[in-house]
Amino acid sequence: MMKSYGSPAKGSGRASRLRLFSLIVICLGVVTWLHYDVPEKAETKKADPNTIARMCEGRYIYMYDLPARFNKDVVAKCRGRDDTGQRCAELSSWGMGVPYNSKKPEYAGVAHWWSTSLYSTELLLHHRLSNHLCLTPHAAQAHLFYVPFYPGLHLEHVLGFSNTTIDEYYDDLARWIRRQPAFKRYGAKDHFFALGRTTWLFRRSLSPVLDGANLEQMPEFMPMMKLEVERYAWDDQDAFGLPYPTDFHPISTKQLRKWQATVRSAKRPYQFACIIPPDSKEPEAATKTRQAVIQQCQMPSTSCALLNCSRGDCSHEQVMDLYLSAQYAVQDGSNYGLRYLMDSLVAGAVPVVLWNRTYALYGQHFPSNPDSFSVYLPYIDVPEWTSVEHRLSKVAPARYRALQLQVIHMIPSLVYVDPSHVLSNVRDAIDIAIDHMVGLWRDRKAKHEYPVPSTTSEPGGAGSGTLEAEHGKRVMDATLGELSGGGEIAHQEAEEGNNAGSEGGL
Repeated sequence: MMKSYGSPAKGSGRASRLRLFSLIVICLGVVTWLHYDVPEKAETKKADPNTIARMCEGRYIYMYDLPARFNKDVVAKCRGRDDTGQRCAELSSWGMGVPYNSKKPEYAGVAHWWSTSLYSTELLLHHRLSNHLCLTPHAAQAHLFYVPFYPGLHLEHVLGFSNTTIDEYYDDLARWIRRQPAFKRYGAKDHFFALGRTTWLFRRSLSPVLDGANLEQMPEFMPMMKLEVERYAWDDQDAFGLPYPTDFHPISTKQLRKWQATVRSAKRPYQFACIIPPDSKEPEAATKTRQAVIQQCQMPSTSCALLNCSRGDCSHEQVMDLYLSAQYAVQDGSNYGLRYLMDSLVAGAVPVVLWNRTYALYGQHFPSNPDSFSVYLPYIDVPEWTSVEHRLSKVAPARYRALQLQVIHMIPSLVYVDPSHVLSNVRDAIDIAIDHMVGLWRDRKAKHEYPVPSTTSEPGGAGSGTLEAEHGKRVMDATLGELSGGGEIAHQEAEEGNNAGSEGGL
């Protein structure tokens, strides 16, 4: 209802002015509602075939049409995991999970925040590549071949069973893939797949103490390139790091810019924050370090925010709220800690890295100079003598601003864009990983390590006809689009940060 101001209207002139005023208020309300409540449309603009051919030259991807038992049926098994339906909810919306139900201004003005499980990478990648700009239904045209199976999700259902039960799924896929002509062409060197869990769960034969599967040691899969949520320094060059997914899945450059502005202007009353994750099996050194950090955080004189998630009952929104309130975020290097690392970066909190190996996990997504976006504090020093608060107090204000601005600049390269949309002027985490796989394959061809792909044959294998029917029209007509407007994410923050960085040091 409109609220009137002043005395009752007298005469037609005042009535007209009141009607005009009412109309203006209503229009402003409609504009505000449209701006904040109507979901933003993806930046879609059809591109002509010549533009597509130019953008995708040397980087076409062919996706195998696997039998459902290797992907869809694996997801359907979530119904047997628990009676609450929580796991099925986490895997809904192609791995994004359940949308935030938040009225907070930090999230209400930015659509597409989801409670995304840290183990949803395989699903998210599959759906994202189903809509990829350079997806082709023609195997002869492809430069990379994606095998869309879910090794990590499958392992959830069989971990702890006999090795025979665990390996049955992978052995079945190995038999299927061996029959594909494209697999035989280069010995699968141009193939890739994703691992949504730590690589050690797929290397059982390397040590009698390792549990899990033997996927990465199988001859059919060893030559393939891997996208791993935890890439270790001792992995070969065929393994590429892919950050754990966060809750932010933007559909437009506008959303990214809006969130970066929110992060930049966030009030951060705490010097640093840390989370007690729901991990239980850890090396003694990690446990000792974490306990020391927690003790320091709980001291009354310390400006620290602590969130206890040891029982696994913290909401995704609580985690993001925590990191939005702190200047720094202490990371412990555990599986959950690595997901929290990505959450903290997306929230604009400068990471305090305790384990040097963390930098090697995501070399393609992090700046080459770790000092440009993080503070390294060796874990071995924390329990012995180093105060986190004292260490951070030595960071000059100008240096902190430079670190944070670099973190904000990194956000687009760490998030997974909504898998149903294409943002051609933003390189997200998946785009960057694919870029490096394409680069590796190009280098190998340039060195004549492998023959040039044949253009006279059409290797497709079982199911390729179905793939062509499903994806051909979408690839060549419907979803091949370029973004209209938006431009690139502004870079002046990084430039400002570099200038600020020269004002003070650690």
